[in-house]
Amino acid sequence: MKGELKRTLISLIITIFVVIIGIAKNNIFLTKHITIERNRVIALNSQYNYDIYQDLDNFIEENKATFEFYLKTFGISLDDLKKVIIENNYSNRLNYNDIANIGKEYDSLDKYLIKYLFKLREEQPKLFKQVYSNGQDNNKKYIYGLLNYYSNIYSNVDYDVLASIAYIESGNLSAKYMMKHNNIYGGMSGHGLLKYQNIEYGVLVYVKMMSERYYGKGLDTVEKIAKVYNMGNTNWIKNVNSMRSKFNNSDNITNIYSLNELK
Repeated sequence: MKGELKRTLISLIITIFVVIIGIAKNNIFLTKHITIERNRVIALNSQYNYDIYQDLDNFIEENKATFEFYLKTFGISLDDLKKVIIENNYSNRLNYNDIANIGKEYDSLDKYLIKYLFKLREEQPKLFKQVYSNGQDNNKKYIYGLLNYYSNIYSNVDYDVLASIAYIESGNLSAKYMMKHNNIYGGMSGHGLLKYQNIEYGVLVYVKMMSERYYGKGLDTVEKIAKVYNMGNTNWIKNVNSMRSKFNNSDNITNIYSLNELK
Protein backbone atom coordinates (compact mmCIF):
# COMPACT_ATOMS: atom_id res chain seq x y z
CA MET A 1 0.00 0.00 0.00
CA LYS A 2 2.68 2.46 1.01
CA GLY A 3 4.78 1.43 -2.04
CA GLU A 4 1.90 2.04 -4.44
CA LEU A 5 1.17 5.44 -2.86
CA LYS A 6 4.81 6.36 -3.19
CA ARG A 7 4.85 5.42 -6.91
CA THR A 8 1.65 7.39 -7.52
CA LEU A 9 3.14 10.45 -5.80
CA ILE A 10 6.34 10.21 -7.84
CA SER A 11 4.34 9.86 -11.06
CA LEU A 12 2.30 12.93 -10.15
CA ILE A 13 5.42 14.96 -9.45
CA ILE A 14 6.95 13.93 -12.77
CA THR A 15 3.73 14.84 -14.62
CA ILE A 16 3.62 18.26 -12.96
CA PHE A 17 7.33 18.82 -13.81
CA VAL A 18 6.73 17.92 -17.48
CA VAL A 19 3.73 20.26 -17.66
CA ILE A 20 5.80 23.09 -16.16
CA ILE A 21 8.60 22.53 -18.70
CA GLY A 22 6.06 22.48 -21.53
CA ILE A 23 4.52 25.75 -20.39
CA ALA A 24 7.97 27.34 -20.09
CA LYS A 25 8.93 26.26 -23.60
CA ASN A 26 5.67 27.57 -25.00
CA ASN A 27 6.19 30.93 -23.29
CA ILE A 28 9.71 31.18 -24.71
CA PHE A 29 8.38 30.43 -28.21
CA LEU A 30 5.57 32.94 -27.85
CA THR A 31 7.99 35.59 -26.58
CA LYS A 32 10.36 35.07 -29.52
CA HIS A 33 7.46 35.09 -31.97
CA ILE A 34 6.05 38.28 -30.52
CA THR A 35 9.50 39.94 -30.63
CA ILE A 36 10.02 38.94 -34.27
CA GLU A 37 6.57 40.13 -35.24
CA ARG A 38 7.03 43.40 -33.37
CA ASN A 39 10.32 44.05 -35.15
CA ARG A 40 8.69 43.27 -38.48
CA VAL A 41 5.89 45.73 -37.80
CA ILE A 42 8.40 48.40 -36.72
CA ALA A 43 10.35 47.85 -39.93
CA LEU A 44 7.21 48.03 -42.04
CA ASN A 45 6.07 51.19 -40.30
CA SER A 46 9.51 52.73 -40.71
CA GLN A 47 9.49 51.92 -44.41
CA TYR A 48 5.93 53.18 -44.76
CA ASN A 49 6.72 56.48 -43.08
CA TYR A 50 9.98 57.04 -45.01
CA ASP A 51 9.73 59.83 -47.58
CA ILE A 52 12.55 59.57 -50.12
CA TYR A 53 11.42 62.78 -51.82
CA GLN A 54 11.87 64.74 -48.60
CA ASP A 55 15.12 62.94 -47.82
CA LEU A 56 16.53 63.82 -51.24
CA ASP A 57 15.35 67.43 -50.99
CA ASN A 58 17.04 67.75 -47.59
CA PHE A 59 20.29 66.29 -48.92
CA ILE A 60 20.29 68.62 -51.92
CA GLU A 61 19.57 71.62 -49.71
CA GLU A 62 22.48 70.70 -47.42
CA ASN A 63 24.76 70.58 -50.49
CA LYS A 64 23.02 73.30 -52.49
CA ALA A 65 26.10 75.08 -53.82
CA THR A 66 27.68 71.86 -55.09
CA PHE A 67 24.51 70.69 -56.82
CA GLU A 68 23.93 74.10 -58.42
CA PHE A 69 27.50 74.14 -59.72
CA TYR A 70 27.32 70.75 -61.42
CA LEU A 71 23.78 71.23 -62.72
CA LYS A 72 25.03 74.33 -64.55
CA THR A 73 28.28 72.69 -65.62
CA PHE A 74 26.57 69.70 -67.25
CA GLY A 75 23.39 71.45 -68.36
CA ILE A 76 20.78 69.32 -66.60
CA SER A 77 17.81 70.59 -64.60
CA LEU A 78 17.36 69.79 -60.92
CA ASP A 79 13.93 68.27 -61.59
CA ASP A 80 15.31 65.88 -64.22
CA LEU A 81 18.18 64.82 -61.97
CA LYS A 82 15.86 64.26 -59.01
CA LYS A 83 13.51 62.19 -61.17
CA VAL A 84 16.31 59.84 -62.25
CA ILE A 85 17.63 59.50 -58.69
CA ILE A 86 14.15 58.65 -57.38
CA GLU A 87 13.64 56.06 -60.14
CA ASN A 88 16.98 54.44 -59.29
CA ASN A 89 16.01 54.24 -55.60
CA TYR A 90 12.42 53.07 -56.06
CA SER A 91 12.56 50.44 -53.30
CA ASN A 92 15.55 51.71 -51.36
CA ARG A 93 16.41 54.29 -48.79
CA LEU A 94 18.70 57.03 -50.07
CA ASN A 95 22.38 56.21 -49.64
CA TYR A 96 24.14 59.56 -49.28
CA ASN A 97 27.37 58.07 -50.65
CA ASP A 98 25.59 56.58 -53.68
CA ILE A 99 22.51 58.72 -54.19
CA ALA A 100 21.77 57.41 -57.70
CA ASN A 101 22.25 53.78 -56.61
CA ILE A 102 24.94 53.01 -59.20
CA GLY A 103 26.66 50.50 -56.94
CA LYS A 104 29.79 52.56 -56.30
CA GLU A 105 30.61 55.00 -53.54
CA TYR A 106 33.07 57.91 -53.66
CA ASP A 107 34.75 59.81 -50.85
CA SER A 108 33.33 63.16 -51.96
CA LEU A 109 30.12 64.43 -53.49
CA ASP A 110 32.10 66.21 -56.23
CA LYS A 111 33.71 62.98 -57.41
CA TYR A 112 30.38 61.19 -57.30
CA LEU A 113 28.43 63.81 -59.24
CA ILE A 114 31.15 64.14 -61.89
CA LYS A 115 31.30 60.37 -62.43
CA TYR A 116 27.54 59.95 -62.42
CA LEU A 117 26.70 62.91 -64.63
CA PHE A 118 29.21 61.88 -67.30
CA LYS A 119 27.66 58.39 -67.20
CA LEU A 120 24.10 59.74 -67.30
CA ARG A 121 24.98 62.02 -70.20
CA GLU A 122 26.03 58.99 -72.24
CA GLU A 123 22.92 57.00 -71.30
CA GLN A 124 20.29 59.76 -71.52
CA PRO A 125 21.70 62.64 -73.59
CA LYS A 126 18.26 64.22 -74.07
CA LEU A 127 18.25 65.24 -70.41
CA PHE A 128 21.15 67.61 -71.04
CA LYS A 129 20.75 71.00 -72.70
CA GLN A 130 23.59 72.41 -74.81
CA VAL A 131 23.43 76.06 -73.80
CA TYR A 132 26.68 77.73 -74.86
CA SER A 133 28.37 80.59 -73.06
CA ASN A 134 31.48 82.53 -74.03
CA GLY A 135 34.52 81.69 -71.90
CA GLN A 136 35.77 85.24 -72.39
CA ASP A 137 33.04 86.42 -70.03
CA ASN A 138 34.91 84.82 -67.12
CA ASN A 139 37.90 86.39 -65.38
CA LYS A 140 41.24 84.60 -65.45
CA LYS A 141 41.40 84.19 -61.70
CA TYR A 142 38.17 82.20 -61.77
CA ILE A 143 39.34 80.00 -64.66
CA TYR A 144 42.64 79.16 -62.97
CA GLY A 145 40.59 78.61 -59.80
CA LEU A 146 38.48 76.06 -61.67
CA LEU A 147 41.64 74.33 -62.78
CA ASN A 148 42.91 74.27 -59.21
CA TYR A 149 39.59 73.04 -57.84
CA TYR A 150 39.31 70.16 -60.31
CA SER A 151 42.97 69.28 -59.75
CA ASN A 152 42.14 68.66 -56.11
CA ILE A 153 39.30 66.36 -57.12
CA TYR A 154 41.48 64.49 -59.63
CA SER A 155 44.29 64.25 -57.14
CA ASN A 156 46.75 62.36 -59.36
CA VAL A 157 47.46 65.45 -61.51
CA ASP A 158 49.76 68.41 -60.82
CA TYR A 159 47.98 71.74 -60.87
CA ASP A 160 51.12 73.70 -61.71
CA VAL A 161 51.75 71.52 -64.77
CA LEU A 162 48.18 71.74 -66.05
CA ALA A 163 48.02 75.47 -65.42
CA SER A 164 51.36 76.00 -67.19
CA ILE A 165 50.17 74.01 -70.23
CA ALA A 166 46.97 76.06 -70.37
CA TYR A 167 48.99 79.27 -70.01
CA ILE A 168 51.25 78.34 -72.95
CA GLU A 169 48.50 76.96 -75.18
CA SER A 170 46.04 79.83 -74.68
CA GLY A 171 48.43 82.72 -74.19
CA ASN A 172 47.47 83.10 -70.55
CA LEU A 173 43.78 82.57 -71.38
CA SER A 174 43.88 85.41 -73.92
CA ALA A 175 43.38 83.51 -77.20
CA LYS A 176 39.92 84.76 -78.17
CA TYR A 177 39.04 81.85 -80.43
CA MET A 178 39.98 79.29 -77.78
CA MET A 179 38.22 81.12 -74.96
CA LYS A 180 35.11 81.57 -77.08
CA HIS A 181 35.06 77.77 -77.34
CA ASN A 182 35.75 77.32 -73.60
CA ASN A 183 38.87 75.38 -74.57
CA ILE A 184 41.93 76.37 -72.55
CA TYR A 185 44.25 73.54 -73.56
CA GLY A 186 44.07 73.45 -77.37
CA GLY A 187 42.19 70.15 -77.67
CA MET A 188 41.40 69.31 -81.29
CA SER A 189 39.12 66.95 -83.21
CA GLY A 190 38.92 66.08 -86.88
CA HIS A 191 36.71 69.15 -87.31
CA GLY A 192 39.05 71.60 -85.61
CA LEU A 193 39.19 73.08 -82.13
CA LEU A 194 36.94 71.32 -79.63
CA LYS A 195 34.06 73.43 -78.36
CA TYR A 196 32.57 73.09 -74.88
CA GLN A 197 29.28 74.50 -73.63
CA ASN A 198 30.73 76.53 -70.76
CA ILE A 199 34.06 77.22 -69.13
CA GLU A 200 33.30 74.97 -66.15
CA TYR A 201 32.70 72.00 -68.42
CA GLY A 202 35.66 72.78 -70.68
CA VAL A 203 38.13 72.96 -67.80
CA LEU A 204 36.65 69.81 -66.24
CA VAL A 205 37.11 67.85 -69.48
CA TYR A 206 40.74 69.04 -69.66
CA VAL A 207 41.57 67.92 -66.10
CA LYS A 208 39.70 64.62 -66.52
CA MET A 209 41.58 63.92 -69.75
CA MET A 210 44.97 64.66 -68.17
CA SER A 211 44.12 62.48 -65.17
CA GLU A 212 42.95 59.48 -67.18
CA ARG A 213 44.96 59.60 -70.41
CA TYR A 214 48.25 60.98 -69.14
CA TYR A 215 48.87 60.73 -65.40
CA GLY A 216 46.77 57.58 -65.14
CA LYS A 217 49.01 55.94 -67.72
CA GLY A 218 52.30 56.95 -66.15
CA LEU A 219 52.82 60.14 -68.18
CA ASP A 220 53.36 62.23 -65.07
CA THR A 221 56.16 64.65 -65.99
CA VAL A 222 56.25 67.46 -68.52
CA GLU A 223 58.78 65.50 -70.57
CA LYS A 224 56.61 62.37 -70.65
CA ILE A 225 53.45 64.38 -71.33
CA ALA A 226 55.14 66.18 -74.23
CA LYS A 227 55.78 62.92 -76.09
CA VAL A 228 52.03 62.52 -76.61
CA TYR A 229 50.77 66.08 -76.16
CA ASN A 230 53.23 67.91 -78.39
CA MET A 231 55.39 65.33 -80.16
CA GLY A 232 58.23 65.82 -77.68
CA ASN A 233 58.78 69.46 -78.70
CA THR A 234 61.77 70.62 -76.63
CA ASN A 235 60.76 74.30 -76.78
CA TRP A 236 57.32 73.40 -75.50
CA ILE A 237 58.85 71.42 -72.63
CA LYS A 238 61.12 74.34 -71.75
CA ASN A 239 58.27 76.87 -71.88
CA VAL A 240 55.93 74.77 -69.73
CA ASN A 241 58.60 74.06 -67.13
CA SER A 242 59.55 77.73 -66.96
CA MET A 243 55.94 78.65 -66.11
CA ARG A 244 55.48 76.16 -63.29
CA SER A 245 56.93 78.44 -60.63
CA LYS A 246 54.20 80.98 -61.44
CA PHE A 247 51.59 78.55 -60.15
CA ASN A 248 53.50 76.76 -57.38
CA ASN A 249 52.32 79.12 -54.65
CA SER A 250 48.74 79.53 -55.82
CA ASP A 251 45.96 79.39 -53.24
CA ASN A 252 44.56 75.89 -52.94
CA ILE A 253 40.86 75.88 -53.85
CA THR A 254 39.31 72.94 -52.01
CA ASN A 255 35.65 73.94 -51.64
CA ILE A 256 32.94 75.32 -53.89
CA TYR A 257 32.46 78.45 -51.79
CA SER A 258 36.07 79.57 -52.23
CA LEU A 259 35.74 78.93 -55.95
CA ASN A 260 32.55 80.96 -56.27
CA GLU A 261 34.23 83.90 -54.55
CA LEU A 262 36.62 84.15 -57.52
CA LYS A 263 33.86 84.95 -60.02
